[in-house]
Amino acid sequence: MATDISTTISRPRHGALKAAYGLHLGLLLVAVAAVISRQPAGLGVRGAATLVVVGAALLVWAFAGRDSAGANAGLRVATALGAALLLGLAHTPRLGPYLHLPAEGPYGHLPITLGTVGAVLALGCWLVILAGGAGKHFRPAPLTRAVLLGALLVVALSVLYYLVLRPLYGVSAEDLGTWPLLVRTLQMAALLIPVLGATGGPLVKRWPAVYFGVALLLAAGTGLLLHGGGGGS
Repeated sequence: MATDISTTISRPRHGALKAAYGLHLGLLLVAVAAVISRQPAGLGVRGAATLVVVGAALLVWAFAGRDSAGANAGLRVATALGAALLLGLAHTPRLGPYLHLPAEGPYGHLPITLGTVGAVLALGCWLVILAGGAGKHFRPAPLTRAVLLGALLVVALSVLYYLVLRPLYGVSAEDLGTWPLLVRTLQMAALLIPVLGATGGPLVKRWPAVYFGVALLLAAGTGLLLHGGGGGS
């Protein structure tokens, strides 16, 4: 693998090291959830081709990419794209029953899965790394503000949409799909922030690009096999 993009921490603090392990575990949970999830509508040849292209590009970039500021930013954005694709595929296992959420009602169909746990774990560990002062060893993360602003905008518009339509038409948040949208938005932001911030840096290096790339290729293969190589998108 190419040399670490960012400055290496010669003597990492024990807390930062454990947080980095937790971050890797969280990202791996997202990857595993995507691979084991069967896509309800089928993946299709076009969908599988997209996963293959992104996955292969991540692997090539991780092992042969150049060590420069531009390559650093490009790798992080590409890895974040792979992470977003994988989280979108991570439909199972649903954790609602384990959290004792009622099967009926607004909370019964929330998209809380193993991928959600992975995203939250990765974000929590990234915040621990930053709080411990190790963040100064990482290069500035691209698009982080855009991710935060985008998530806040979706949340604000969803709440406003619900507050306006509920008194006019008597619709519920469940009918509008407000809660699932909010959960998807927040877990996507929770995943992209650590991926954009940590990839290529000390203790994390380019490994997220590696296992996301492998997971995308596996998800493409299993998606086609489970659905008989169905065509379309």
